[in-house]
Amino acid sequence: MVDLAVEIALRRHTRATLTSQLIEGIRRLIRAGRLVEGDRLPSTREGAAALGVSRNVVAEAYDQLAAEGYLEARVGSGSYVAPGLQASLSIVARPAERRVGPPRPLPTPSLRFNAGNPDLRSFPVGAWADSLKRAALRSRERDLGYRSIMGLRELREALSGCLLRQRGIRCDPRLILIVSGITQAVDLLAKGFPPDDRREAIVEDPSLEFVQRAFILNGYRLRPVAVDEAGLRTAELPAESRARFVCVVPSHQYPLGGILPVQRRAALVEFARRKGVWILEDDYDSEFRYQGAPVEPLQLLAPERVVYFGTFSKTMFPALRLAYLVLPEELLSPLVEVKKGLNLFSPTIEQAALAEWITSGRYDAHVYRMKRLYRRKRERVVRAVEACFGASARVLGQSAGLHLLLELTARELDGATIERLRSAGLEIDWVEESAVRKGGHRGQIVIGYGNLSEEEIEAGVRRLAELLG
Repeated sequence: MVDLAVEIALRRHTRATLTSQLIEGIRRLIRAGRLVEGDRLPSTREGAAALGVSRNVVAEAYDQLAAEGYLEARVGSGSYVAPGLQASLSIVARPAERRVGPPRPLPTPSLRFNAGNPDLRSFPVGAWADSLKRAALRSRERDLGYRSIMGLRELREALSGCLLRQRGIRCDPRLILIVSGITQAVDLLAKGFPPDDRREAIVEDPSLEFVQRAFILNGYRLRPVAVDEAGLRTAELPAESRARFVCVVPSHQYPLGGILPVQRRAALVEFARRKGVWILEDDYDSEFRYQGAPVEPLQLLAPERVVYFGTFSKTMFPALRLAYLVLPEELLSPLVEVKKGLNLFSPTIEQAALAEWITSGRYDAHVYRMKRLYRRKRERVVRAVEACFGASARVLGQSAGLHLLLELTARELDGATIERLRSAGLEIDWVEESAVRKGGHRGQIVIGYGNLSEEEIEAGVRRLAELLG
């Protein structure tokens, strides 16, 4: 019989309890082969006396190890090491076979030029934590249960005021639906209509891949329409299409960065009204505009045909998972029923904290501060591209948002080259991968700069130029 006092040293002035120390000590003896199948452990009285602890400590340890399968309790006889343990543990602990060879080189530190990431290092986590704490302490019993599927009333009211102030949108809070992100919004819309011959969606080409996937997974056909430096080419909208939706990003198209001019906006609205199409307006980063006055939302031209998308992933942080829709009256009931049927409630405490940020002015102040920071970063990207690429590249879409488009003027890229860039530590978005119809955007790379320091931006652009020769 093993002497627990010799094999296991219990320490009384640590955070770990005596019971947990004893459990881990016996586990270690079994794994090391010091205790093997069939070995009897001291009785709880003997173990307690040897270790200088109460019998309850030993009894709790034995019970826990028996529950985990390490020990087997035999009535009237004691506790024994369970059968079959050594073979099982040897499989778990056996190191993977490795070929002997030269050591692998250390990975190159990554520079994430992916679009969509705000500056997470500059987010005031402490202030946000205080707001969450206040929201939690103010919560009542009903706040901890299932609240409205529409979203917290306080947040929808705060958003109504914010949209009027920042974007000129007048909307009743009851027409605002809180969701967890743009993908969920598209999914709800796609599910909100019966399967019929109108299961087609017109999408910008290129456009966000996750929006494309959301429609495809719901059985929709994609009808791509090309974009240029001014956004969607509305002259190419299909006259024969029976599409139910047309998805556009008019304020800062992703990935090309264009701003849809008023002539094309009017043409798109006329098309939607004539064909009975719903316009899905993704206004994901319009808060960050650096040249000229803010661009008016498309929703102002046709509130009865436009579903307006907004998100806090860029102005706050992506992990918040809060976004919203401003709905036409006709779509309110169908979408609420779909969301309710899928049990897609949004977190109440986070909504309450965000509502406080908006009504207190803290949200506007944070956006203003970040806008000045992103303006400096954008200028740093442009200067770095000019210095490192010269006439071999040009920058597009620099008037707004958290990304720019780098277009190589003298060469095209392929998948192997993109993989080589990524293997070298440059995480980039290649526009060709976002295109529905391939082959037209091989020389274009998205430069997302939101979550990079100014020094990282310069180093990353320099490395990109070196790798591309």
